[in-house]
Amino acid sequence: MNPADGSASASAAQKRTIRAEMRARLGAMSTAERQAASGAIRDALRAWLGGARSVVLFAPMPTEPDLMPLAQELLDRGVVIGFPRVDWESGEMAARVVQTLAELDASRGGVREPSADAAVLRAPDAVLVPGVAFDDRGVRLGRGGGHYDRYLSGIGGARTCGVAFGVQRVERLPRETWDVAVGALATERGVTSFS
Repeated sequence: MNPADGSASASAAQKRTIRAEMRARLGAMSTAERQAASGAIRDALRAWLGGARSVVLFAPMPTEPDLMPLAQELLDRGVVIGFPRVDWESGEMAARVVQTLAELDASRGGVREPSADAAVLRAPDAVLVPGVAFDDRGVRLGRGGGHYDRYLSGIGGARTCGVAFGVQRVERLPRETWDVAVGALATERGVTSFS
């Protein structure tokens, strides 16, 4: 085995361990704790987003912060919003515009996504990014598919902000060459800027 192979397998094992720890931490949060923290995260993001005219959000899985009330507020203000949709054949993700939150339907894995026919939001002002864990440099650990890393590497000058509960923040994550760090992180404690 060459050293690179050993390093890659060690990194993969470390990521599996972190993902398991995060599942345990998130599982220990009550519904009331998640709801209160989600409200504080939305408050922090309102200030961070400022006058953004186009924003990419995500429809939360059960253990993720709930951004849907914020999404509705943005729609009500006339902000163009998009949600990720993954093309599972190509493995590529695109942000697709929605006019109402009712346009989001459950797809693979129960994640709510826009229709494949919806317009692509090509140059958003800001992108809110979910993750399993984030570190003190803005490095993100996702679910392992690489969809967000590929997407974030192609969006140019958009501001990016990870969105997570405070228990998901760690000091340091393993980082691969293809991992794209976020510029800020929003938790219930506020927004931390990394750049």
